[in-house]
Amino acid sequence: MDLGRSLSQTLDPTWVGRTLVGRTLVGRTLVGRTLVVRALVKRVARGWCYAVAGDSMRPTLGPGDVVAVRKRGRAPRVGDVVVVRDPERSGKVLVKRVRSLGRATVAVGSDDLAAGRDSRHFGSVPRSAILGRVVVVLSRDGRLRCV
Repeated sequence: MDLGRSLSQTLDPTWVGRTLVGRTLVGRTLVGRTLVVRALVKRVARGWCYAVAGDSMRPTLGPGDVVAVRKRGRAPRVGDVVVVRDPERSGKVLVKRVRSLGRATVAVGSDDLAAGRDSRHFGSVPRSAILGRVVVVLSRDGRLRCV
């Protein structure tokens, strides 16, 4: 699945804030909502959020969803959803699920095998191509969920 530009370039951050504050699923308290909004806006400012553009990760992710990425932390594991540099198109990124791990490489795959390009097409990618692990998804309908 191709991802669009970082969220800060594709969506107005004030829109994101209004949407999050207006949804009850974000948190049960004002403090919870405020913390989520602050964390997401921080990631937007740092370029750690991406807008999903394709169908290859359905049903987990769909077009218009926004993913927040954790760049540091534990190493990726099989089953994690990650953002990875596209090995075939410079400057583009993909969101994929980790299928297998080697010492220096990672095989990534689409959830909808018929809809996307993945390691079956371009081979395993170096671990250094992984930009981060998807930790939060903001759906087009405004629901926030952890992955």
